[in-house]
Amino acid sequence: MRIKLIYYYLGFTSLCFYGSAFSQNDNKHLISFEGKSIFINGMNVPWNSFGSDVGNHYMWGNNYKPEWFEKMFSDCEANGINCVRMWIHTDGRANPEFDQNGSVKGVDSDFYPVLDDIFLRAKNHGVLLMPCLWSFDMCKDTRKDAGMYAGFHTDLITDTLKTRSYINNVVIPMVKRYDKHCNLFAWEICNEPEWAVKREGEDAMDKMIPVTLHEMQRFHAMIAAAIHKNSSRMVTTGSASLKWNSDVAPASGNWWSNEALQKSYPDKDAYLDFYQIHYYDWMHQWKFDPFNKDYPVEYWKLDKPCLIGEQPGSLEKDNLYPNDDKVNNAYDNHYTGHMFWSYNGGDGYGGFDDFKLSCKKLFEAHKEDIFPIIPCKTLSPSNLQFKIEKSKDKNKLSWKAEDAAKVAYFDIEKSSDGVNFKWVRRITANENGDVDYFYNDKTEGKTFYRIKLKEMGGFEGTSEVFVIE
Repeated sequence: MRIKLIYYYLGFTSLCFYGSAFSQNDNKHLISFEGKSIFINGMNVPWNSFGSDVGNHYMWGNNYKPEWFEKMFSDCEANGINCVRMWIHTDGRANPEFDQNGSVKGVDSDFYPVLDDIFLRAKNHGVLLMPCLWSFDMCKDTRKDAGMYAGFHTDLITDTLKTRSYINNVVIPMVKRYDKHCNLFAWEICNEPEWAVKREGEDAMDKMIPVTLHEMQRFHAMIAAAIHKNSSRMVTTGSASLKWNSDVAPASGNWWSNEALQKSYPDKDAYLDFYQIHYYDWMHQWKFDPFNKDYPVEYWKLDKPCLIGEQPGSLEKDNLYPNDDKVNNAYDNHYTGHMFWSYNGGDGYGGFDDFKLSCKKLFEAHKEDIFPIIPCKTLSPSNLQFKIEKSKDKNKLSWKAEDAAKVAYFDIEKSSDGVNFKWVRRITANENGDVDYFYNDKTEGKTFYRIKLKEMGGFEGTSEVFVIE
């Protein structure tokens, strides 16, 4: 008797670096997630309440609207959108918690329950999450408009003791908490950090208290190293443009390369797993345009896959490319994905109705790249920890649930053709999450098995198919 898996994922996440030698016939420019190459057909949430979706604002309270997020994730599922980028701290107005000296002491009691709920809702709709921790707004002083913690956190970057307080009291506990969540795609350190960097010959934007490039790189390096040491998940940052993400002229140099980050903070874990750049129409004249067919990603000689993390959905803000061309050119130009701005459409740069059909059409044309897996809907050996033991009289299939407290039951199903399955047995996990199933199948030829999970909260997932010969 021989037992095997039809598909086998190679663990939670892995990323291979391929330099710039991409060909039209391979997927080496794509990110590997759960052992499969994936193209991000995504969008920016990025917030319902700016900087206040997660945690308690000390004046305004808890602004989380679960029904709004439920509709958003449902809309993603209906239109082939496989990943959303969501802002967490933003400018610090509602989270994390600061002491009187500006050091970070943790998060409030509502922070994790809200973020847990967001992860669960994304999971139920098979959508990946890319949480973006900070934005350049952290260095703007907007306290007059949004309270005493709104921005003015430049010292969190310039003072390494304060950076360390954030890492120890928020980053490490948070990334450990969500490391096993099957729909966590990557952690993003900061949205468009370049706008908070002092640039020669340029004035800082209004209310900005900028930092040096070295300080911003060190801030990124310290956080990236901490995440890599405490999590299996990928790390990126949201560069405002290719201008700061390549060494090829007319770009200004790759500010986020391994070399640049580790020069600012010598640690081998201080690196990004993939690059992320943003696009708006002012970049076209300088070639920093990822949709231009004359300048595919290979032109920029990047050493890692590159995601287009923002592009406007409104044609009034960008009439150089129809949205269908944006998504198709992103795919053809060998980027690892695209993400429209934005679901709520609150700033005039496009709303969901502007780009949802373009996302859906791309999904229908490239399903195997966009959904080679449906996060959490298929339970892989990596998150059930399968073990097979064979003997003369009977065989045992055992596995371990990740969180036994959440499991209602498992259903064992059997099929003779791998398509039509019949229920065999319902089984529960013990208090440690361990499950044993004994079988002695005497059917000639192949027999197919699969396992269905039902959680207390209502979520259902299905394992890959086992073949017994």
